[in-house]
Amino acid sequence: MRDRLRSTRHTYRAARARLGRLARRPTAHQPTASEGIARALAELEGFAVDANEVVVTETDVGRLLLHADDQVMTPLIQRDHLWEAPEGRFLRGAIRPGATVVDVGANVGYMTLLSARAAGRRGQVLAVEPEQANLALLRANVWLNGTWNVKVLPVAAWSRRELLPLRFNADNRGDHQVGVAGGGGSARLVPAVPLDELLGEMVVDVVKIDTQGSDHEALAGLSATLARSPAAAVLIEFWLGGFDERGISPRAVLGGYRNAGFSVALLQDSGHERPASDDEVMAACEGWQGRFVNLVLRRAER
Repeated sequence: MRDRLRSTRHTYRAARARLGRLARRPTAHQPTASEGIARALAELEGFAVDANEVVVTETDVGRLLLHADDQVMTPLIQRDHLWEAPEGRFLRGAIRPGATVVDVGANVGYMTLLSARAAGRRGQVLAVEPEQANLALLRANVWLNGTWNVKVLPVAAWSRRELLPLRFNADNRGDHQVGVAGGGGSARLVPAVPLDELLGEMVVDVVKIDTQGSDHEALAGLSATLARSPAAAVLIEFWLGGFDERGISPRAVLGGYRNAGFSVALLQDSGHERPASDDEVMAACEGWQGRFVNLVLRRAER
């Protein structure tokens, strides 16, 4: 009996010692301190926010730093504590745990945070934003909410590698436009790149594109990625005003989507999608004072 008791005690002590060594040993599920530091530094790169130029608002995706002088997005989020509800409903329904999401035109990060929560710790979100002030708040909001599954790409999404003017809109920080100069707003050059160059062999599940009239250019730069991702859903803005200013035919843009193998659906207020002809898309745009709609593109042969 005593021998058995001594053997049990010995086994218990050995197990405790082994557990202690394992607890101190980094594993694939336990990042080292250097990895954690590298991750924090990457997220805080370019972090330069003037406290007098921001307001902090609680939203349904977490706390957000917003531009204090913005006259469109900021007051609406402060009032409703959310942003663009139909798009949010769609993304929450489309993004599954573990999904890879690309948020093109991430702005200050509302849809990025929403997508990161929906994708969960096993998923990832690539947030694409070229404008410096928006980038600073995007990085701040990612860090503030601890969304470590987000990677920020400080570029404009385009169909080819370029340096393009980005026209700044001081009143509406969600209306900066790439590839358009003049028009009463200041412009500076930003790096523009096909996202295919950055994503390598990645397969994606959901793409959201909102780039104020250059959305089709961003989509063209994702052609190889989307060819590898036949089940991906693409939520994309379709804005007649942006096409008019660029001298682009909106029907040619729709034709380009269909020729690339996508079906086209209108996003409904419920967050659901309804297949639509080109005439129906145009009528929906013309019937709305903002002259834009959101479309859902999917592979037609899916």
